[in-house]
Amino acid sequence: MFLEGETASSDLGICNLLAKKFSSVFTTDLISADQIANAVRNVPSLNASLNMIAIEEETILKATAKMKNSLSSGPDGIPATFLIRFMPHLLFPIKRIFQASLDRAVYPSLWKDAYMFPVHKKGDKRDINNYRGISALCAIAKLFELVILDPIFSFCKEYFSNDQHGFMPKRSTSTNLMNFTSYVQESFTAGIQTDAIYTDLSAAFDKVNHELAIAKLERLGICGCLLNWFRSYLIGRKLTVRTKDSYSRQFPATSGVPQGSHLGPIVFLIYFNDALLLLDGPKLAYADDLKLFNVIKGPEDTAALQRQFDLFATWCNNNCLALNRNKCPVITFSRKRHPISADYFLSDHLIARVNHIKDLGVILDQKLDFKTHTNYIVDKASRCLGFIFRVTKDFRDVYCLKSLYCSLVRSILEYASAVWSPFYQNGADRIEALQRRFMRYALRHLNWSDPFHLPSYENRCNLISLDTLQARRAVTRALFVSDILTTKIDCPSLLESINISVRPQGLRNRNLQLYTPLRQNNYGANSALIGVIKTFNRYSEHFDFGTSRDSFRRKILIAFRSRIHTGRDAWIGRTSRIG
Repeated sequence: MFLEGETASSDLGICNLLAKKFSSVFTTDLISADQIANAVRNVPSLNASLNMIAIEEETILKATAKMKNSLSSGPDGIPATFLIRFMPHLLFPIKRIFQASLDRAVYPSLWKDAYMFPVHKKGDKRDINNYRGISALCAIAKLFELVILDPIFSFCKEYFSNDQHGFMPKRSTSTNLMNFTSYVQESFTAGIQTDAIYTDLSAAFDKVNHELAIAKLERLGICGCLLNWFRSYLIGRKLTVRTKDSYSRQFPATSGVPQGSHLGPIVFLIYFNDALLLLDGPKLAYADDLKLFNVIKGPEDTAALQRQFDLFATWCNNNCLALNRNKCPVITFSRKRHPISADYFLSDHLIARVNHIKDLGVILDQKLDFKTHTNYIVDKASRCLGFIFRVTKDFRDVYCLKSLYCSLVRSILEYASAVWSPFYQNGADRIEALQRRFMRYALRHLNWSDPFHLPSYENRCNLISLDTLQARRAVTRALFVSDILTTKIDCPSLLESINISVRPQGLRNRNLQLYTPLRQNNYGANSALIGVIKTFNRYSEHFDFGTSRDSFRRKILIAFRSRIHTGRDAWIGRTSRIG
């Protein structure tokens, strides 16, 4: 493997090259008091303070229940499964250690050590630059972070912007994309285009300045021993790259938040959040992935979007973060033949213009019809399905094949499907064809009584308790709306977009129905948000605020199957009459 002219072939040499690469992303810049004051001036001061957290045994037990039952261990050699299994015997000493750490404002130095494992991103696998590091922390340190995570988040949650969807409870990539696509579709309805600038920060989590992070925590109201504990938690961390049985030289993490931790993301959100408060235009963020957008009616709108971009670039400079100018594209969403074309700049650098972009795993094209995304996931899932076929030629257990299919193939076809679900049947058929292909392979060893007249596709899926992809998408879309109504999704902008349709009192049908605005074209009438509302309305008779989510899900599946069979029987009746 090679890195900038250096080459290594032994495990130890490769480890050290990886360590050189991973250590280079950290910064050692010292900043003055004036720079700190300038950077934190936009952080609001909360009308409260938090200087201590009391550790309770019940809290430790709840945190232990959230841990993954893993056999791998960090530098201390203690796996998570050991803590989970023997927690009743370890509870008292662990509580004493955790409380002593908080009282003395000292984070144990052994828990600051971590192993880093290289993960290939893309490109040449021999090039060290194409790898990123994943940290493996001590299990007991992760338990400690879980214990104090809820009090910290509860104290800071009112500070976080509603535009932030990353690492936020009850929000996800789907809520981020649903907000954005709804904004774009509304501009389509008004006959206006939307320009969006996607920003990319270079190694954002690794470049967080510790002094700035502490200053922002203090500004929020975290003080006393707890503030000093956070300083001890962030500063003095050491990393070692591990591949196979080889270990690199140890190197310090002079900046950044510990990746793979539970507190690290919260510290980063606090660090990043004042950027969202500073920007007054439309924007959405998922952790450090920020997109700035605006409807474009004329030059004044493009100038406003450029000002927002300049403002964010200035914020990055003040907060020791760097924008990657080669990965900050702009895209115009429009259904006009001749949209307004404007140039946007990062300093003096003209940022690239693209006709489609991958946004949080979903490919968005200029017309927002998701055809490019459908082609992408069908091609990717087909390759993965072919891989399963090649390596399982001798498999006889159909449920083992089902597990592989669901984890490796179906997950690709269903990611964020509430946002991009096709409303034309040809798109749905292309996706369903992959599961049909899998069913033919999985059931190839069954001795059918009449192999020339097989059961229907739906009945064959029922043999191994597998729902059709179309049914699962209907469930996902209806549940998305029910989760908003029952606050399982915490997204005020989406909740404001849902209106209950009030019917005349004389009607007997008392089912909850949501208002669906009229649109003059198919893409408007089947936009992401209107589409999920329409799906919910089809099954709203089964919804009740007192009904559990699983119960609602089962009722939707039963109703969907009933609709399918009713439609098929009606079709058979029509064809028999024609005959």
